Amino acid sequence: MDEQATQSAFELSQKAVFYDQGKKYEEAIFCYTEAGNRLLKLVQEKKCLPIFRKNVMECINRAEFLKNNIQDLQRQYPPVINDISYNVEFLMVKALAFRNYENRIDESRELYEKVVEQCLGASRNRALPQETIKSLRSIAETALKSIEELVVLKKKVTEVELLFPEVPVDDISAINLNDHSPSPSSNQPFKSPTRQVPPSPSNSQKFTKEELGVLSTTSNINNKLYVPFHTYDKVNEFKGQHGKFTDPDGKISLTQKQRLKLKGWKRVSELFEKPTIIYSIDCHTIKQTVISDCSFISSLSIAALYEKRFKKQLVTSIIYPQDALGKPIYNPAGKYMIKLHINGVWRKVVIDDYFPVDDNDRMMCSQTENKGELWVSLLEKAYMKVMGGYDFPGSNSNIDLNALTGWIPERIELNESSKADPDAIFRKLFDRFHRGDCLITLATGKMTEEMQKRSGLVETHAYAVIDIRSVDNKRLLKVKTHGHILDGKEISRTKTN
Repeated sequence: MDEQATQSAFELSQKAVFYDQGKKYEEAIFCYTEAGNRLLKLVQEKKCLPIFRKNVMECINRAEFLKNNIQDLQRQYPPVINDISYNVEFLMVKALAFRNYENRIDESRELYEKVVEQCLGASRNRALPQETIKSLRSIAETALKSIEELVVLKKKVTEVELLFPEVPVDDISAINLNDHSPSPSSNQPFKSPTRQVPPSPSNSQKFTKEELGVLSTTSNINNKLYVPFHTYDKVNEFKGQHGKFTDPDGKISLTQKQRLKLKGWKRVSELFEKPTIIYSIDCHTIKQTVISDCSFISSLSIAALYEKRFKKQLVTSIIYPQDALGKPIYNPAGKYMIKLHINGVWRKVVIDDYFPVDDNDRMMCSQTENKGELWVSLLEKAYMKVMGGYDFPGSNSNIDLNALTGWIPERIELNESSKADPDAIFRKLFDRFHRGDCLITLATGKMTEEMQKRSGLVETHAYAVIDIRSVDNKRLLKVKTHGHILDGKEISRTKTN
């Protein structure tokens, strides 16, 4: 048990309550989130008692409530505490929190510098009590000492980084698909990294030239470059963003039929007063519109159901930006990054928040029934971008589920000529579905009209399998579609057969 780390997390949660009671809601949100994040990590690593999960949920729930209601709360309840001492104290709390993350050392130092500046500036105010001035100067000295420590720490981190070879994304960028022309996905040739890396005693390159060539070739999809995802992309992709982001690759292509319904492209902020990424993960709220991607939506649906059943982030973890707890958050700048498993590698797909709308300003892409909820629309847009556009000819769930989860697909054909044992297959699916070992979709082939009427299914369509039961020796699959219109008939939304 790590009692010191646990105590530190609890002190941070007490700070959150203090700021909350003082109506300093932004400060409270930060402290609740950071405290919840730390406690959750301690519980997961078994460094504190499992009972502290309750405290994690209390912190998270309060932070979410404040986030969702901060504007109303700030209008109704002005800050009770609005003193320079409290302001610099929070900056110190935030700087100390960032100091625990290797990739946020620079932000921590900037906050300490701001503390020094504010403390020294305020200490010149003769109207302040001498006790307050003395306290501010003491805080400034502590901040200066922390800055010096961070400079040393940053130097050590840099020295360690220099011992490693360049990450593959830089090497990939430096390789063309042939030896004479730049990559077709870029208007300008990529530059090789300028930093000199000391040779490793065992191997000076992580990949051979041939391996990098394969990565480079498979990164070029539909004349666009989708490079491998790296952990630093979580932060770097959203640094230095000023104003609204527009995808340099342009708008995603539409079919002729879709273009006839198109009024134009609008940003999320133009369509919804309070957009959010996730209200709740619920497969029953997903609805498909005029995009012919039933297999992708079915795949997304069962992945969402898995998250809800087993409390594990499966698809929401691939949407960025995220907060400290790994939950996707709305970006007012309109820039998002989706991590997809394409051609055997996790790759980053960057999109903006423009969506096609009809004459009634309704989004033409797939979405949820919750107004302003974006996770389905963002995931679909990223996948459609990779696949060539909203004029998507269709796919199959083997490909789609692998792209969303990285899980290895298995295809089972069931027809009259199949020699497979249906009882053995059902037992296998039943056991693994309820253990959380698999995700299941069902796809139909060509069917006669009589077969469609009898089964309630539509030919050449994909369904999400959302439950499996055995009742009175009858094998039952509960399947779901998403209200997609085919040949003028709406498919029934949920069917047990």
